[in-house]
Amino acid sequence: MFSLNIDVSAWEKVPVPDSVDKKTKSPWNFFEDFEDQKKEKLKLKKLTINNKGAGLKPFKIKQDLDGNKYLEVTVKHGWNNDPYKKKGKETERAEFQTKQKRTLNKEIWIGFKMRLPKDFIHINDRVLFFQFKNQHDPMKKSPLLGIRFYENGNLLNIAGDTGGVASRSWNKKEDTIHSIKLIYKKNKNFWYVDREKNRNEDYEDLHFKLKKKVSIIFKNKVQALGTKESPIVFKSNNLNNNTKNIWGTVALHGAKTKGSILKNIIFDGGSGALLDQVHYTSMLSIHDTNDIKLFNIKMRNNHIYDDSLHIIYCNNILIDNLIIENASGDALDIDISKNIIIKNSEFNNSINDAIDIMESEVLIDSTQIKESGDKGISAGENSNLLIYNSNITKNNIGVAVKDKSIVKVIYSTFNENKFHINAYQKNLQYGDGGFIEIFKSSFNSDKNQFFSDKKSKIFIEDNSFNKIVNFKNKNIILSENNNFSGKKDTVEYLNNIVKHPLLSKISNINNKKLRGFSYISN
Repeated sequence: MFSLNIDVSAWEKVPVPDSVDKKTKSPWNFFEDFEDQKKEKLKLKKLTINNKGAGLKPFKIKQDLDGNKYLEVTVKHGWNNDPYKKKGKETERAEFQTKQKRTLNKEIWIGFKMRLPKDFIHINDRVLFFQFKNQHDPMKKSPLLGIRFYENGNLLNIAGDTGGVASRSWNKKEDTIHSIKLIYKKNKNFWYVDREKNRNEDYEDLHFKLKKKVSIIFKNKVQALGTKESPIVFKSNNLNNNTKNIWGTVALHGAKTKGSILKNIIFDGGSGALLDQVHYTSMLSIHDTNDIKLFNIKMRNNHIYDDSLHIIYCNNILIDNLIIENASGDALDIDISKNIIIKNSEFNNSINDAIDIMESEVLIDSTQIKESGDKGISAGENSNLLIYNSNITKNNIGVAVKDKSIVKVIYSTFNENKFHINAYQKNLQYGDGGFIEIFKSSFNSDKNQFFSDKKSKIFIEDNSFNKIVNFKNKNIILSENNNFSGKKDTVEYLNNIVKHPLLSKISNINNKKLRGFSYISN
């Protein structure tokens, strides 16, 4: 049993959208006022009962202690007996309806408000509150618009069929072409769009089409699990995705998001946001949380703000198969975080840095970084970085290490960077420059340029170069076991000097007897 409190005045206050012609009086107006009715028995004036066998029995007029009258609707499984059905006659429906009208080529606007009592209890099944439908004989399609609750009231389905053959039962082809769906889910007291389907889209494709400056902030654990065939998509609701309709950020914020998983998701055309005095500087923000996993994430075409993906005040973040393209500033920014693992990823054509690290402990493993306008990887402000089995190509600077940061590079390839390695002091407050050690890697370019200031050091051991290099800088140290003819043969071991907190997390590459990057297929 459930009761519906109908707030009569609310019907009159439903805002009419600008698209509705307000100057033309509607020939049809359906409105019922229960306040002038006597208790218990319902008398309808402009609406009628869609009789499922019990007539007016499911409907009763009730009155609150404050005098407000409302309509109570009672439904119970098998209580009604549909006289129009030969099989499966039992029904839980109790409906009242308008008179049928011919609406072909007419504009129809439907608006209403409904509130549920505090003691309302949903069932773990469908509860249909409203439907607007065509009447055909036979009719085997869903209504043009239906509003339904599922999952004990934690899922709201607003959906309908806008076309197809009325006498034909549901089928995948017509559903893809004609049906529209908008699915909301409830997380505690917060409702969010879980799934959306427009005409000519598969329902399995979950697209969040976000309006200008709209952001989604998750403050509880999230599992957003798309598939490779049907990824979840966050994008602008504007078809042209131009800079006039840029959406904000998607953020995981706070300790309660611990354990969240994002998988098979595309982020396209977002920016950032300033919300509740928190500055989200990226299209996807992971803020002040732990134990987050990102799998198969694609990001492209962010706008205005600094980053595509920003990780700050975090611990134990795994990023596996991240692709970021055309970042308007830095692609990935990591600040004041520990145990951050990036593997099997690609960063292409970033305007500034592909990966920018500050005061963080990071592993970059089996990753390709290409054509960054500034630095492929920037490690600064007392960071501790391990780069393993990665390909760093055609960047202005391949790797920059600065301000008391330490970088270890193993089994990686540097191709055609203007400067392969830069080590220097930028901020005086850290009191030192950068320190980088490079092992079992390969360098290929016309000049093979390195730079170190007097407060920094670059140590190069067991690497291959495509030509002889002559470093006059005493802070760039070459060991005797480097090769300058392009040969990549080496021995399979790492000296004890190669230590890092995340060394045990590295991948198993194909051939450890060759210097440089080794492609690993997923």
